[in-house]
Amino acid sequence: MRSKIIASRYAKALFSLLQKEKLDVFGQDAQKLIAFFAANDQLAKSLNSSVFGKAKKESFVKELSGQLSDAKIWNNFLWLLVKKHRFDFVVEILQELAGVILDYQNGENVLLVLAREHSEGLLAEIKEAIGEKIGKKPKISLVMDTAILGGFVAHTKNFTIDCSVKSSLDRLAAQ
Repeated sequence: MRSKIIASRYAKALFSLLQKEKLDVFGQDAQKLIAFFAANDQLAKSLNSSVFGKAKKESFVKELSGQLSDAKIWNNFLWLLVKKHRFDFVVEILQELAGVILDYQNGENVLLVLAREHSEGLLAEIKEAIGEKIGKKPKISLVMDTAILGGFVAHTKNFTIDCSVKSSLDRLAAQ
């Protein structure tokens, strides 16, 4: 609970500083950082400890933020987390930031499960249909699962759209 509150406050504060026309780029940067810290989970804890000196921490933050779209904002944000001993919350804060950006853009994360690869045209049609159904702009993450046999299953945070062949066959078998 405490980490959720901290993440929400820092994410909203950071969001308020971002240029709204560059939100896609900041969202991509947040995803890069999430992946980086997920792969190096002990690093965030190390930046909160006294094992590394101030100069080493500052150098790391500067180097990391220099690889992102707006180095000044990212440097200030990451350094603030170091100074306030909040760096162990960095992944939660970045995930919350990605959510705030998505909400601002009227978007929704959608996990789209397909039985096989499809053309870009068909994927665009599916995305449009999902968008109409949920009333938001879907941000699609694709997963292949042959168990659904055909069609698709779309999972959002609030509901599931199941247009798979497997669920149709299961409904027929249940009648």
